[in-house]
Amino acid sequence: MITPNAGISVWYGTVKGAVGSEQRIPDFTRILIEQGYNLYEVSIDYPWPFSERESFEVLLNTLVENGGLIALHAPWRDLALASPIEDVRRTSIDVVIKNLDLVVGKYDVKYVVAHLHSQTSMGRVLIKANWDKVIESAVKSLYELSEWSKRSGVPICVENMPRGASSHLEFLSQLSNSMECLALDVGHFYTSYIDLYEERYSDYYNALTHALSTFNEKTKVVHLHDVIVVDSKPFKDVVDHVVPGQGVLDYRRVLKILSGFKVEHVIVEAFIASDGRHVKLSDLPSYLREYTTWVKVYL
Repeated sequence: MITPNAGISVWYGTVKGAVGSEQRIPDFTRILIEQGYNLYEVSIDYPWPFSERESFEVLLNTLVENGGLIALHAPWRDLALASPIEDVRRTSIDVVIKNLDLVVGKYDVKYVVAHLHSQTSMGRVLIKANWDKVIESAVKSLYELSEWSKRSGVPICVENMPRGASSHLEFLSQLSNSMECLALDVGHFYTSYIDLYEERYSDYYNALTHALSTFNEKTKVVHLHDVIVVDSKPFKDVVDHVVPGQGVLDYRRVLKILSGFKVEHVIVEAFIASDGRHVKLSDLPSYLREYTTWVKVYL
């Protein structure tokens, strides 16, 4: 059984909120590493590495110098790698690869997470023409990302989204043969469960087990965070990226389910406390003390 790397997601906003300046990045980075998190999935979404390169490079260099492992979350805002509009898809793939190339090669990167996404309508009543076009576009982008992966030696993991094309298990399943790796986001999947699959399974945990079984060994990365459900009938809104243990999910049950699969990396991607406050990244380990203990028990 593989013992997964326990990691934390690092985004520009959480770093700036934690340290405020480049000079303090080494101090707060050491605090995180001392808490036992050896893997850092760093988002290179705007403004990193488009601008503010100094703080970005200080962060990466400090992680490496202190024994931290680096993964990347590819740019996604304003981009749509599965858009059926070819100009949008083509520009999106160019932006992603250009910015990955600024980092990969200079640093040892364990994997990259990408959103193979489109906002084109593919809801409960599936519009076949839309579905087929989005699949066609996704296959093109996945092929181009795979070619980049072969050149760089860094695996690309496709992440499921809470809504849109990649919220559908059926969409991801159609791409499975071409997909090297899946990054299964358990918080995002809760939204998909509520929107698409609640009537199909006995509960969320049964649905999660089925999703993991469907992709089996391709699920190498898991993003773990909690969710809060705002139930304003007839609608439900799901707030995700909540600290594990402060929402509706039983993270111990999730970890126990994960222990039955060959997951290699479990990343906490949480920024919000149960009262809605944004948690400083430097304070996150204190919020995760109990969670960290249970990670050691199950994984």
